[in-house]
Amino acid sequence: MVTQWALYERGFHRIDLGHATANHASCRVAEKAGFEAEGIRRRAWLHADGWHDVHVHARVRQD
Repeated sequence: MVTQWALYERGFHRIDLGHATANHASCRVAEKAGFEAEGIRRRAWLHADGWHDVHVHARVRQD
C-alpha cells in the first residue's frame, strides 16, 4: 500500500529494497509485494560478523 502511494500519488519513479542474500523469507516478501529481483550487491552491508552480500529488488512506476 505504501509503495502504491509513493509511486502513483507522490510521483516516485523507482523504489528499491535490499536484504541479505541468506534471508530467504525477506526475498519472498519482496517478490509478493511486486518487487522484481535485480541482482546482488557484493559485500555491501557491514554487520557485526563481517560484510554481507545484498539481494536487490525494485519496483518502478511502469510495473
